[in-house]
Amino acid sequence: MDKLRTLLLKILSDDSLAESISNCFFQLQVSFLKKDYERCLEKSGKFCEIFTRILQELAGIPYTPLNEEIHVKRELDRLKSLPKNQLEDTLRTIMPTVVECIYVLRNKRGGGHFKKGFPREHDAHLAFEGCSWLLRELLILKDLTKPTEMDELFNQIKVTKFKPNLVEEYCGKFVFSGDFTLKEKILLVLSELYPEGIELKNLVSGIKGKETSIRSAIHKLEKADLIVKLKRERGAIIKITSKGYNIAQKLYENKLKKNS
Repeated sequence: MDKLRTLLLKILSDDSLAESISNCFFQLQVSFLKKDYERCLEKSGKFCEIFTRILQELAGIPYTPLNEEIHVKRELDRLKSLPKNQLEDTLRTIMPTVVECIYVLRNKRGGGHFKKGFPREHDAHLAFEGCSWLLRELLILKDLTKPTEMDELFNQIKVTKFKPNLVEEYCGKFVFSGDFTLKEKILLVLSELYPEGIELKNLVSGIKGKETSIRSAIHKLEKADLIVKLKRERGAIIKITSKGYNIAQKLYENKLKKNS
């Protein structure tokens, strides 16, 4: 999703928004391709919260900080009430309507609200396609890419549907299906959930274990060129390298061999 983030940076002043929406869409797409429909709906809600902030930014409104709760419905209504000359109709009315539809679907039927017999696959299809439409429409509207290039941009990670779930994230905490070393856990988090990078503090707090041990493992991975530490305004970002990604893929291959 590097290309997506790079394109969004052309219209967004804050790198954290571009990075957050890219990471969220990656996780949303992976969940959908793996048919983890409940998690797909969960991620669609997060996507809507970030996308609402992007609409705030494009409207010239100071967006709600990512570390603060956002009242999606209130902010969407606020966008819809803006003067016509302040924001394009698509950004002012159509996109907020789509965001609200997905957000209501997630809140009313997603996550813990599922009941027996609910068509969770159909819900996930609607949420996933809606989120995809929002990104595609934004890129086309802002003339960031051509419609003919969309499929290549949005189909970069289809191979992930063949991978077993080795790591998942719940409320900022990482859960692993198997016994892995700290260094392996870090590589799995970065390759599977945060290919665009993750804030150092969030990586450390999300993995169970002593902070000193986790930071030591991060330092060793960095020295081995398996990850890189990038300095950003809001703090250090940890990102996996191609060398580190290849090692993470071997963990998946070993898991597949054991399951076969």
